[in-house]
Amino acid sequence: MKGLSDVRAELVRLQSSELELLQELLDARKAIAPQKVVIDELIRTSTVPPIDRLPNELLAQIFLLLGHTLENLARVSRRWRAVIVDTPSIWSEIWLENYITSTLLKLHLERSRQAPLTIFLRVYDPELLDVVAAHAGPLARSLDPRRYPGIPGQHVPTWDCHPLSSSSYLWNGIVPNSYL
Repeated sequence: MKGLSDVRAELVRLQSSELELLQELLDARKAIAPQKVVIDELIRTSTVPPIDRLPNELLAQIFLLLGHTLENLARVSRRWRAVIVDTPSIWSEIWLENYITSTLLKLHLERSRQAPLTIFLRVYDPELLDVVAAHAGPLARSLDPRRYPGIPGQHVPTWDCHPLSSSSYLWNGIVPNSYL
């Protein structure tokens, strides 16, 4: 069994250790405050622009509002390009007259994944509308420009036809990707 002097010596050692630990705690607390100031300053003066702090989903919605400038936006940064390429709704509108090869059209369709598609086809001869309608099968309701006098923006549930001028018609169809 330990004697009284041994126990008192142990108590003095523990109290000394406690004081050292308290001093370390006080020193740590003193160092924390200036570190927080440095962090706040780094955040305030960060070189990361606010637009790059936006989540990808919000950035994609902004890109959708901008519309046809996406090709230029995809060149801004790798992140912007990735957001554009990986957002199916950005690829849901197809202007068929813009595609020279089926390879690019297939890539466009692949990127649209299962998003509903809006397909635009410009037809310069009204008689060609009948040819297109005959091949559209169950997707076409009517492409007769006489039936839909061409009020821009008029919606026919599946397909609609809008005269752009006296010799040009825009054929707009919303197609579920599962039809393709």
